[in-house]
Amino acid sequence: TTAPPQVLDSPRFGSNLLALEVRSAEGQPVGQVEGMLLDGGSGQIHYMTVTLTLEGARTVAAVPWPVLQLARVDEPNATSRQVLLLNLDPARLADAPPPDPDRLDPEGLAAWSQALGEFWARELDQPAPPDAPQDGALIYVTGGLFGGIDYELADSQERPLGDIRDFIVGASGAVRYAVLRINTFLGLDNSLIPLPWGALRWLPEEQRFLLRVNPDLLQEAPGYRHGGVQRRAFGRVAFSPDGSEIGVIEDLALDSAEIGRAS
Repeated sequence: TTAPPQVLDSPRFGSNLLALEVRSAEGQPVGQVEGMLLDGGSGQIHYMTVTLTLEGARTVAAVPWPVLQLARVDEPNATSRQVLLLNLDPARLADAPPPDPDRLDPEGLAAWSQALGEFWARELDQPAPPDAPQDGALIYVTGGLFGGIDYELADSQERPLGDIRDFIVGASGAVRYAVLRINTFLGLDNSLIPLPWGALRWLPEEQRFLLRVNPDLLQEAPGYRHGGVQRRAFGRVAFSPDGSEIGVIEDLALDSAEIGRAS
């Protein structure tokens, strides 16, 4: 007998979410995450876009975050994996407005978000997700070979500080931190620093972020070395020294000083 999915509520990296399979509430595969549409002002994820096959046709549908749940499922081969559970009938996604690849500018994203809000308000018989800011500050992040999270960050004097390479997302779908890979000229070569979302401003026309606080604070901000191990650890199966499975890594507490010395 297959065990029911176990719902998870700890924070996750945005890059991890972009790599997840989507399953029905019963645990059956229905699609793959293709991207996310989030509010560049509040940092709240409004929709996850999912590639799925309905009635033999491949389609990309945007699913409101509240009808999704991060979960862990046990596979028949005794391994575990993380997935997103879809808590509605996948057939209801068939008529959801898809993204227009030729209209991913701020105006196009705002129009798509409005169409999605109207569709899901009717489909779910409840209020649509909150409107995006009037300046159209929406961010559409896609996964895959040519997608991912990679946005320039500059200070108020237009000096490049580094690149936002990931987001840390809470169970509510709100981005808590944006992970900055800092430039080498600041003396923090190869370091990753989580920045509170409120310390950033999204510039939709330029598709980049602006730092709202004094960049000198980056010198003292807690961070960790970019060895790749920490970011990829989420959702991985953990084993004891004798090789037996003991669980799945759900979260990490990082001491920047210790990690820096160890790397």
